[in-house]
Parts: sequence; structure tokens; C-alpha cells
Amino acid sequence: MKLAISAMVVGYNEDIFLQKCLDSISFCEEIIYIDLGSSDNSIETAKRFASKIIKRPIAPSGEYIQSEVIHTTKYDWVIFIDPDEVVDITLAANIISLFTQLNNQRKVGAILVPWQFYFKKRTLKGTVWGGANKKYLLVHKKRFIFLPITHYGRKVKEGYQTFEISYNKARTNILHHYWMNSYKVFIKKHQRYLKNEARDQFNTGKRMGIKKAFLMPWNAFKESFIHKKGYKDGWIGLFLSVFWAYYQTSIAVGLLRIQKEKLGS
Repeated sequence: MKLAISAMVVGYNEDIFLQKCLDSISFCEEIIYIDLGSSDNSIETAKRFASKIIKRPIAPSGEYIQSEVIHTTKYDWVIFIDPDEVVDITLAANIISLFTQLNNQRKVGAILVPWQFYFKKRTLKGTVWGGANKKYLLVHKKRFIFLPITHYGRKVKEGYQTFEISYNKARTNILHHYWMNSYKVFIKKHQRYLKNEARDQFNTGKRMGIKKAFLMPWNAFKESFIHKKGYKDGWIGLFLSVFWAYYQTSIAVGLLRIQKEKLGS
């Protein structure tokens, strides 16, 4: 059964994941694949599933590309999915059964779904990434805000609501995120994000105080390893929590620098 939904996937050399990703959204009437200059077989794989293939130069993150292409989709309801994500068959069934009902509710701007992260094929039980996470998967493009900002440019417009799909008893109705398959890829990708994170957060109105920045390494580590139970993931949880502390501290320092340049404070 095909639904009046456009799906959008932005990829770069992720052919090892792409087939399962695209196959899992085959219930969408339109599938758009945007390639950022892959040298593997991503485009050949995408041709088997996609209604449209677009080539773009590599960008800081998928959000930059999506905020541009969203205006060209055939349908108002759009699925945003990464090439290393797979819509579980149970979640797909949930969406198919709910779509007509939600499409008729003019106040619904987005659907939030259960989101499970994996690191090197291992289910993450904790950290800021693992555990019981949620993600906007299906959104109405006229009721949702899309900004070319890494991680922080998405939200439902004022006056509209979010419909949340809850975990079923077996916790199978999830969006699988086969997030990172190596430490090297993880570090390289997040170093790319860091080039723009502080500026993006500054542009959304976030500000940083010196005291908060000074405490950031410990507070970020505590958030991931203790509050978000990263300890449940052993050495991987420890590594990810230490990296989260480094990542957040780098953003904090970047914000202080930008504030000094822009605001003189």
C-alpha cells in the first residue's frame, strides 16, 4: 500500500545501509534520494527505489540539504530518514494504519516515533544517544519549521501539535538507527558537525556564560554517563560519555568566542 507521503534521504558513501533504509520506506509514494558525491554504489542502489535522485555537493549535515529540498516534494507529508536508519515493519504498519486519521487532523504537524541507536551493531542502552529516544519521522511541511542548522533546526510550528507513537509492549515498533559502525567514522562525522555547531546554536539565540562553560566537561559527562545511564553500555558508554563532554565543551568554547566577536561579551 502506497501512501501520499514523500520520503527524503540524504547520503554520502553509505551504500552498506541504503538498501534496507529505502526498502523500509517503500510504502511512500515518492522517495527522493540526495547524494552528496558518493564514490561507492549508493546512486545505483538508490535507482532501484527512488522516484527522484538529486546530486548536491557535500554539506555540513543533512539538515542543510533537507531544508532546501523540502520545498520541492510532491506531498505535504514528508518522512526524513538517514541512510543508516530503518523503519521497522511494525512501525511502518503503525504509520500506515494511522495515516488517514492523522491526515484529517488539521492541527497535527508532526509524528514522533520510538528511536533506537546502535553502536557497532550493539544496542545502546544508555548515554545521550541510547535508551528510550524519540525522533520526528513524519512531518507536515507547511506546519513544521526547517532550518539549515545541525541538530537544532526542527520543530513544530506554533499552533500545531505533535502526535506521538508510543512503544508497543514488545518494543518492536521503532526506527532503527544503525548509527556508527566504527570509532573512526564516529569521530570524523562529529568533527565535521563541530565546525558549525557553535555558530548554529548562536544563531538560534543560545548564549554561554563563563561559569557554565567551565563546568561543561563534568556536567556533560554526568548527563550522559550517570543521568542517561551510559554505564549500562560498559566501555562504549564510557567512551561516548567522555566524547560527549568534549563535544559539548567545544561548543561552549566556540559560543564564548562568537559572543566576544559579535557582542563584545
